[in-house]
Amino acid sequence: MLSRDLDGGIFLSVASAMRSGSPLYAGVLDNKDPLFFGVMAGTGAISPVLMFVLDWMWLAIASYGSFLLARKVMPLSTSFLVALVATPFILVGPFYSPGLTNTPGSAVALLALGLLLNRKAVAAGIALGALLFLKFTVFPAILICVLVALCIPTWRRTILRLSVAFAATTFAALVLLFAFGSLSGYFDTFGHNRKYASDVMTYFGFEDSPMGHINRLRDSWTTGEWLAIAVVLVIAVLGIIRLKPWPSNQRDEQRLIALWLPLTLVLVSASLAMTFVWSHHTQAIYLVSVLAVIVFAAVVSGKELQWLTWLLVLVATWILSGWLTPSNFVDSWDARRLAYDASIGAVHEVPKDAVLLSTIPLNDFTFARLGTNDDRGFMTGVPSRSHLACPAFHLYDFSPAEDFAALNSCIQNVDAILLTDNFVNFGNGGRAPYARPILDYVANAFTCIKVDTSQICQRKITS
Repeated sequence: MLSRDLDGGIFLSVASAMRSGSPLYAGVLDNKDPLFFGVMAGTGAISPVLMFVLDWMWLAIASYGSFLLARKVMPLSTSFLVALVATPFILVGPFYSPGLTNTPGSAVALLALGLLLNRKAVAAGIALGALLFLKFTVFPAILICVLVALCIPTWRRTILRLSVAFAATTFAALVLLFAFGSLSGYFDTFGHNRKYASDVMTYFGFEDSPMGHINRLRDSWTTGEWLAIAVVLVIAVLGIIRLKPWPSNQRDEQRLIALWLPLTLVLVSASLAMTFVWSHHTQAIYLVSVLAVIVFAAVVSGKELQWLTWLLVLVATWILSGWLTPSNFVDSWDARRLAYDASIGAVHEVPKDAVLLSTIPLNDFTFARLGTNDDRGFMTGVPSRSHLACPAFHLYDFSPAEDFAALNSCIQNVDAILLTDNFVNFGNGGRAPYARPILDYVANAFTCIKVDTSQICQRKITS
């Protein structure tokens, strides 16, 4: 369940601002993909509670996608085991963070491949188009898996129909982004994300290179995750040996599955070598682990001793999840249960920043927020008479100088400012040259009242 803490709060605020009419990337800013926020905003329009539980939907989609893949290469009963047990268990492994973007990316990737393997070309093309705007870092791996099917002559017509559906979906998405005033900002996010990764790597003392990202990954990964990768490699070799992806008398579906596993392993690993920054980015490899358990189940499935097949699949699932030991699993799930209870309790919370904004005695006013990812989804509770004027409402001590300069320019005309202690601390650290002019301007042009770790500031009336 999505938490109001850290990135979860940012996502809630962005989605809520979009529902209030702020265009993504122009009126409210975060560098995640547009469909991710679009789904959050859309479900939030039905009920704000739904934004907190979207992972249940993504896990269901992932299970359906893995079922579509599994049913083509193994008995139906084993397919249900893979879809309903193995897939969700792997996706909520040790590095799982509720509500972030990797779970939906893996889910739609599995759905696209599953639909393709069942020759549902139009639906697969739509799913592939959705993935492009949902989790771009996963998209290249799945696109190449789709293109591999062109090597099989009997699949070329299917891929052609998929390509038409993909092109139509992509065009429709770009038109929607243009209509909502988000298209230019969407293209800007690619540069921003690259700059963000570079800034974080430099901030933590790592070289901004594939080897630097790998070194940071090595600092984050556990023995369980390295063991899972080793088992994926073994299963990939077994799949090639037993399922025979080269021209043979094997069914096309088995040949494709055997090829897709090593391809996704290489391509997702390459993506991590270019983008890995935070430990939760490890979730990208869970997509590969799900494909590995499908290939493994296809290899060991037989008409006899089905109970042995299920047992082997469950053992493989445990290893591929990365938990390593039962104690790791128990300790983590105890902590997750506490976090879940806290998230449940915070669903209807009115964040402090929203409460402070409600104290501004103006009928209609603009505001900016000077803070970090400490907002707790404040936009879910802001009064309707307030309007976010500055799209960037969260900066960090590794944010570039130009982000601080843009914020300084933006606040020159706002009526009110939310100022957090975390932002004030920027004035005493490595970002002081960029943060201090903002803080000085607020001190001179606004009257502030401090409440706990935040200040609500209203522009001084000048004669």
